[in-house]
Amino acid sequence: PFIFFWQMTMEGQEPLAPDTEAVRPLGAWATASRAELGHTPQWCPAILSGMPSYGSFIHTPSSPFDITRWLRSLFPGSRGMRYFVSLAIGAVALYLLLLRWRLRPIGALTGAFSFAMTPYVFGMVAAGHSTKLQALYLAPLVFLAIQVLLDRRTLAAAGFLAAAIALQLWNN
Repeated sequence: PFIFFWQMTMEGQEPLAPDTEAVRPLGAWATASRAELGHTPQWCPAILSGMPSYGSFIHTPSSPFDITRWLRSLFPGSRGMRYFVSLAIGAVALYLLLLRWRLRPIGALTGAFSFAMTPYVFGMVAAGHSTKLQALYLAPLVFLAIQVLLDRRTLAAAGFLAAAIALQLWNN
């Protein structure tokens, strides 16, 4: 994926995706409103004569405890690197899950790579659905956490599942 997205990861190019372009004014409005009000605005007057900010997912900031957000923020000028971080998290989680299901390492690697390079990814990139892409790549982490909890019914395993689900929800 890193090489396939070379123009995005290393050259900083970004496709003109309709949803990415459409959300920019809303993001600017939400950032300005948050600076003025001191909190995330509860209502967005610019959409359909007004909609709740949180309920409609128009502007939903992620948690400060979201480690995936922190990892993606290491590359503020490169949407490609932010996509790559999401792809890597999903591929590693799926690889670990497939190993847990007793696949051989080469089979697990093939499955993880196939998941990271599924054509659906390119459709989401072209449409500008980055939060959907991030949530999709956290799904194997949730399934891995479920499997860990089923194998070992401990408080740590339950905490791992809660954290994985929280990460996915923070990514809308």
